[in-house]
Amino acid sequence: MAGKAHTAGLTDLLNEARPYLARYLAAWAPLVAAYVTVFLFTSSIPFGWALFTALANILAPLILGVPVFAIVARYLFRASPLVQLAAHMALSLVFTFVWYALLMQELSLIGWWRFGEYTPTAFAGPALTWQLFQGLVVYFLIVAGAYVIVMMVRGSYLIAGLVPPPRDAEPLPDPEPGASRIFVKSADGYLPLDFDDIVSISGADDYCEVRTPVATHLIRMTLSAFEERLDPERFVRVHRSHIVALSRIQRVEPRSGGGLTLHMVGGLTVQASRAGAAALQPFLVT
Repeated sequence: MAGKAHTAGLTDLLNEARPYLARYLAAWAPLVAAYVTVFLFTSSIPFGWALFTALANILAPLILGVPVFAIVARYLFRASPLVQLAAHMALSLVFTFVWYALLMQELSLIGWWRFGEYTPTAFAGPALTWQLFQGLVVYFLIVAGAYVIVMMVRGSYLIAGLVPPPRDAEPLPDPEPGASRIFVKSADGYLPLDFDDIVSISGADDYCEVRTPVATHLIRMTLSAFEERLDPERFVRVHRSHIVALSRIQRVEPRSGGGLTLHMVGGLTVQASRAGAAALQPFLVT
């Protein structure tokens, strides 16, 4: 049972990284290209082996960066500064030494493949110091990119980026519970947002991103406050950061770890946590 719980927790953690994977790989692309180019021009070994060795050097931090992204997105993004500092100090050391161990194993295997003899590889002296320092630098570069990408995807201002919306971009005073619409600030004044039109609501800090089939609205209201104004028979909170309209779900797919993938109107995909899947269970008929 403990093994299953551990596997489910790891699956949830990796699923947290999935929305950021394409951006993560895109951010790595120029670094990989630059590193491989420099390695090829400065290496004295044959081109094919030089290319293979360069890619081996990149592979370990590229893979290790995925759980780093997941941990930042799931646990650290809204943690207190002290908790974040302590976590990054510990994680940077783990990242650096795991990378070093994997790299030594990779280089040993390359030597075995190339020369037919397996000889354990290890750095010493200045080379070891440089490798460990390089690991720390790469870790904090990955973390910096993780914070930027997480903020862009679902951070303090959601898809709005790093610049907060103007203070007048908030709705009129909170509607009464049971209301069917709110009025949202726009360039033309306050426009109505009917709850019947909502596909999903995503929340972070004091803001909600409300999606309809034709528009996206950024509203200065917490997700919990918005949830209080919704009909629980029509809207379900499927994740700590997401609420969906039942009528806008087109397809539901189970995923490992007990969660669900919800395919919404308009092509939006929402990941439901295990708790969210439990909340949806009364609506799933077998």
